[in-house]
Amino acid sequence: MSNQVATRNLKQVVIGPCGPEDSQIASAPERKKTSEAWSLSIAERRASRRLTLRVLTQLRFQGQMWKGTTRSISLGGLSMEFASEIPAMLNQQMMLSLGREAAGVESVGMVCGIRASEDALGLGRVQATMTLAIQFVHLSAADEQVLAALLSEGHTGIKELRVTAVLVAQEQEEALIEAGASTAPIAPARLALVRGAECPRHERRRQPRVVVGLSTEVSLRNQAGGRFCSEALTTDLTSNGACVRLSVDEDVLGSELELRWTSASAPQGMSGDVMPSGLCSVVGEVVWTKPGSADARPGCVPVAERTVLAGVRFLPVAKEAEDVIEHLLAQVPAGGVESRSEGPSVISEFSECARPSGDRIVLCHDRSRTASVDDAPIVILAPGYGESKRDYVPLAYYLAGNGFHVVRYDNVNHVGESDGLVTQFRLEDMETDLETVLDHVAGQWPGRPIGLVATSLAGRVALKVTGRVPHVRLLMLINGIMDVRHTLQAVHQEDLIGEHLAGVRKGVVNILGLTIDADRWLEHAVQAGYADLSTTQSDAERLHTPVVLFHAEQDAWVDPASIASVAEAIGPNLRHSFEVPGALHRLQESPRKARTVYRQIAVCCQQELWPERRQERIVEPSHREIGAQNRTERERSKTRRPMRKSDHVAFWQDYLQNFQTIPNVADFWRLMDHLYRLMGDCHQGERILDAGCGNGNFGVFLLLNEAFRQRYARRGNFRSPDYVGLDFVPAALAQATVNFEQVGSTLQGQFYEGLRAYVPMSMRLCQADLEHPLPFPDQSFDRVVCNLVLGYVRDPLSTLREYLRVLAPHGRLVISNLKPYADLSAIYRNFVDTAQTPDQIEEGRRLLDNSGRIKEREGEGTFHFHYQAEFEGLLRAAGVSRPRVYSTFGNQALIAVADKGLANVTIAA
Repeated sequence: MSNQVATRNLKQVVIGPCGPEDSQIASAPERKKTSEAWSLSIAERRASRRLTLRVLTQLRFQGQMWKGTTRSISLGGLSMEFASEIPAMLNQQMMLSLGREAAGVESVGMVCGIRASEDALGLGRVQATMTLAIQFVHLSAADEQVLAALLSEGHTGIKELRVTAVLVAQEQEEALIEAGASTAPIAPARLALVRGAECPRHERRRQPRVVVGLSTEVSLRNQAGGRFCSEALTTDLTSNGACVRLSVDEDVLGSELELRWTSASAPQGMSGDVMPSGLCSVVGEVVWTKPGSADARPGCVPVAERTVLAGVRFLPVAKEAEDVIEHLLAQVPAGGVESRSEGPSVISEFSECARPSGDRIVLCHDRSRTASVDDAPIVILAPGYGESKRDYVPLAYYLAGNGFHVVRYDNVNHVGESDGLVTQFRLEDMETDLETVLDHVAGQWPGRPIGLVATSLAGRVALKVTGRVPHVRLLMLINGIMDVRHTLQAVHQEDLIGEHLAGVRKGVVNILGLTIDADRWLEHAVQAGYADLSTTQSDAERLHTPVVLFHAEQDAWVDPASIASVAEAIGPNLRHSFEVPGALHRLQESPRKARTVYRQIAVCCQQELWPERRQERIVEPSHREIGAQNRTERERSKTRRPMRKSDHVAFWQDYLQNFQTIPNVADFWRLMDHLYRLMGDCHQGERILDAGCGNGNFGVFLLLNEAFRQRYARRGNFRSPDYVGLDFVPAALAQATVNFEQVGSTLQGQFYEGLRAYVPMSMRLCQADLEHPLPFPDQSFDRVVCNLVLGYVRDPLSTLREYLRVLAPHGRLVISNLKPYADLSAIYRNFVDTAQTPDQIEEGRRLLDNSGRIKEREGEGTFHFHYQAEFEGLLRAAGVSRPRVYSTFGNQALIAVADKGLANVTIAA
């Protein structure tokens, strides 16, 4: 592509080379509140009075204590600020007290926001602060009185007030709460906890193992939050983990550590190109320890006498790091290899079956390589709405690794590999596909017990189908939608079912994340008996199959009352009803919670489908095998539905034309602010690259902020930064130019006569493709910002390395990226809460429509987003040693920040 730049300075536009210089259905029920549940909606929190104050705050977690300040408080929650990093996570529970002493820590809150920032102290010093936004879940009577007094008396009520908080350990959240008739939400002692099992040693030993003597740098974070770095020795290595000898003075079992190997680490007997990329960094968890001793083998690093031998299980890593590990395994001489497996532990085979209409349904059959049993039960995984069979690889591997045969499939007229168009999808497709697959499985494996796992809207369909087919012996629903009308109203903030019955027609719009023919979808939902809770109760009463329910505590799509109503209708066939504390509707957003549910599903399948089988514990699948299978299926989807470069450009041109409303969304504006703050001060002429600038939204935000910083800065102490926006869509760059012109003209009018003259920023635009080398010399920029783009490029690792190449020493990299299958309906709900006119609501609908197009491409494998562990692994593989990663954009995206060091491309946060 042509690398041309449009430079705007005052009223002049220069074109030149790009470079660093230059009916009868009852109304949907309203959400109910009790005095036990203080969790308010966003609109209610914003409408309630917020008191700004300064109250001394003490936070404790696993033996450590931090002192900070509570800066504001309202009916919805409070905001705490600390002058150090706090090991808190989103959705983590917190015990609170608003009294004078710590004795009454009885209230319950939840971390709903985390923000890290840096404040300049002068003389080059920087003060790092972390702010925690806490949402009240349950207030004790005493704290309720204190809060009421504060809000009525204002600052006069804060005398001698202290806030005491205790973070609840994350391990306690990795539990399922089994509800019973006598269970009360305020009496946790009565709740039955079902915890996951540790990875058995025989499962770890199945992997190929090599004996090495590899010098290793270790950065270890213990359970108390402390860190230390040291030299260690990797003695044994597998594709899933390693055995490391290191010197420690404390118990490291359960700790998280980072292992870093370089080319200089190679022991004798291994070839010189053992580290093809020069550096490999992986993160793991210590799963066993025992006393160690010094190793005198040639090529080994001498270690201290007090040593520990630690078994490390690798957490998900980037593909680059995986390639290096596989290269290491291949480089060891044959005598050093102990091969304990001939291949992956799970075999996945693809096949097809056909609906009566002739439409093709693509299947995947997962089974254990070693535990092949003739009478093993079959478990069918029905994909949730907007999901494909690839989303259920982890659950399939949990079941297949424990002896079950698993069948996954893609729905017709849906995302995935099966036939049809997404716009034509309706619930009838899910219904017909499930019946077809059940008949196919019963014919392939006659007489075998069949279990069915269904998620979200597929759970509602499975409830209806199971009541009329004889095949299913066990039905398990994960966050099943029981009241479709309520869910539509909760997500879209309008009664779509009621409007459809009244004759309102929508056309092709976004419904729950997918852009489909809404009128066709709603018509079938009403006619086929899916519309409301009463139809679900009727279907539940017809069930004669054992049922297990899993429902997320923080599910915005499902009314908890509907779960209780359907559970009552199921009656004695309900085996278990588990609540997942702190989880959201899409369970995969928290992989640790998802794994807990998968373990329990495997347990339930053994109890109901295979009671004669004796197995003491659940076998954990290989995370690396799951990752490899995910990549295989993603590449398979991309091959079956290829997207040419011209199609790619056309898609983004059309997408960005409908993306004009996003700056009006408050969550997006906060994302811009998050990027801007993490980018750090830019008042000395810093050079900024906005990689993938689109319509120039971040450039506009930068213009506004830097203009007013310039206006109020001391004379002679401010030089505007130089901005370069880069994108490969010409229409988007043209729109960005218009946006910059309009904002620049407006800013000129904001500076009144008598104040200093406004000096515009240099705003340049470059047409280039992020999937090719950037058209800039090394070290061209002081800041590189990439906002919500990385998941769209085909080779994100190469793109990240290009960012590091053009970044100057001490420069800063700030990157945001959507989470997998991000639920932008939450962003839409927040937007509608503050919308004032029908036109603004229509803008929000267009935002939802855009998100549906992204979701469709993600399901096809064209786009790929990352969970936090994978995102961090990708950054480390590119050369970032310790990236700081936070949640942003309404908890639907991740944002990473790091500073480039002087000596090499390694970045130290």
